[in-house]
Amino acid sequence: MTILVFTSILAEIPIEEHQHQETTIFEWLCSISAKARQGAEPKFFITVEGKRIPQDEWALRVIKPDDVVRLYPMPNGAIG
Repeated sequence: MTILVFTSILAEIPIEEHQHQETTIFEWLCSISAKARQGAEPKFFITVEGKRIPQDEWALRVIKPDDVVRLYPMPNGAIG
């Protein structure tokens, strides 16, 4: 399946699409970003099948190829 990256929660068309196999959210992030590997605080949130996944669950939350995964930037001033 595809991980879709959006510019805002209101955007209808993703700016990026990434293919993935079964993996955890954290493993996928580390595969595309050195900042994730270094433990940088993310400025985005992730939904899987429409449910927001708390950051402290990313290392354990497995995403499967048929899951609908979306990545959105945090609104300014929001707390993840």
